[in-house]
Amino acid sequence: MERLPFLKILFFIIPGLITGIVVGQPFTLVALAIVAIVIIISLLFKRTEVVFVAAVFGCGLLVSMYFLHWQEVRPTNSFTSVKGTLFGTVTNVYSSDSNYFRLRVEGDMYLFSKKYTQTTILLSASAIGENLPRFAEGDIILCFADVHPPRKPSLPTDVDEPRIARLEEVQLFGRTSPRKIIRQWVNPTSFYSFQASLKNYLKAKVEQIFSGRNVGIFLAVLLGDRSKLHPETQIVFATTGISHILALSGFHIGIIIVVALSLFSFAKNKWIRLCLISIFLVIYLVAIGSPPSAIRASVMALAFLYAQNLERKTELLNLLAFLLTCILLFEPSMLFSIGFQLSFLAVLSIALFGKQRDTFLWKLFPSNVWIVRTIRSLVGVTISAQILT
Repeated sequence: MERLPFLKILFFIIPGLITGIVVGQPFTLVALAIVAIVIIISLLFKRTEVVFVAAVFGCGLLVSMYFLHWQEVRPTNSFTSVKGTLFGTVTNVYSSDSNYFRLRVEGDMYLFSKKYTQTTILLSASAIGENLPRFAEGDIILCFADVHPPRKPSLPTDVDEPRIARLEEVQLFGRTSPRKIIRQWVNPTSFYSFQASLKNYLKAKVEQIFSGRNVGIFLAVLLGDRSKLHPETQIVFATTGISHILALSGFHIGIIIVVALSLFSFAKNKWIRLCLISIFLVIYLVAIGSPPSAIRASVMALAFLYAQNLERKTELLNLLAFLLTCILLFEPSMLFSIGFQLSFLAVLSIALFGKQRDTFLWKLFPSNVWIVRTIRSLVGVTISAQILT
């Protein structure tokens, strides 16, 4: 535990989180008051260990307040399709013209006179004889919609909605029409305007360099944009089991880090170089829409580089604990992202089963030839990543 400080922090945060969820909001507030009193008394008697435990346990109680407010839309057998009111921000535009649009919207959904916050919906609309408004990322929409949970296909020609829901990380599917759209706020924030401009600029550059089907592959790998990925290409990637290459994760962030290291190699001061790499990585995350898997990989990569600058030995479990602590304290909603869950579990699996994997493969292939070592390492990482995922 001494060499894994963030694992120690998690060890006390999680009991606080569980306690808060179990006892409910009124008792959580009472528990927080008791924790504050314990901290004050411990400070007076200079009991730093007690202060640490109480403070971290209190952080867990505070985080539990978010989970108590967080409500998930839980479909039941009777919940097939219902009318609701949607008020949210467009986070992804798959298609948008005067006749049809398909958007990913994140915001508040009002169903059965109840408000569900931070709900993600795949919203579509088509119009015959009427014009639909055009949408861009960052626009805000207020509309009525018929929504339903992802439905399993009953016929071979039906859309596999559960698969799409997992891929795009949405909870519900919705459909609206021009007459049901109450209001649209066009790109109300400069942040989304900057993000859209940056992504469009990078897309244009990629399209200049590559051609044909390669454009879709490189847009997916570099920017996480699958809009131009050929359907046959998607089937090939899925059939061969390498669809994860198209999902932005540690592999892609590693490439970006290598590019950044090359670009900023002129900076002799290691701290200035780390700051430049961090800025470069943040701009890249903004351009690709900050997917949870990329955020996980970026935080871990920057934590690793920071430890290297301090000339400290890094532990993968400690980095994972640091990442989970940051997410619990600052963005707990990310824990419900299937992309983050799979990404986190894959790295945790590598960290937990790494030594056993190396020992087992060494017994099967006891050779120090570089090509054998490389293949052994690649196969070992792949196998260990599958265990928890």
